[in-house]
Amino acid sequence: MSFFLKFFATCLALSSCASLPPGYKLSKFSYNGGYHNNLIVSRVPDYGDAHADGCVILREMHLSLETLENRVVSGEVKDVKSVQPLSNAHVEVFFRNNGAPLVLSSDSSGKFQFNLVARVRQISISYLGYRSLIVDFSSNQQLL
Repeated sequence: MSFFLKFFATCLALSSCASLPPGYKLSKFSYNGGYHNNLIVSRVPDYGDAHADGCVILREMHLSLETLENRVVSGEVKDVKSVQPLSNAHVEVFFRNNGAPLVLSSDSSGKFQFNLVARVRQISISYLGYRSLIVDFSSNQQLL
């Protein structure tokens, strides 16, 4: 009897956090209206015991960027599933040839802006209860 209990408990533990739940939406990144999800670092979460993202399933973000006049970039952070804005999201913009990131927070509408002082290497966004979103521009020279 004890063997079956151990077997059942092991199967339950492995199945409870080894895969994404039904209806789960992955993070998204769009620039000037086009999707570039391939630039997201680690887009598909790795859930489960002893995996990179552990066993807790966090919500995902959608980052959209748009280039405005005078080398200004406008960004917006939303929940990927509900499409609700994420206010006070922590945004870090890493420029090429500059070690220190530009640190910003999104406003109550999930929006932020920054001046394009150099080419962007990476943008990282974090928000409590959400999986961090990192977009790496190293492999794409046309964007930002």
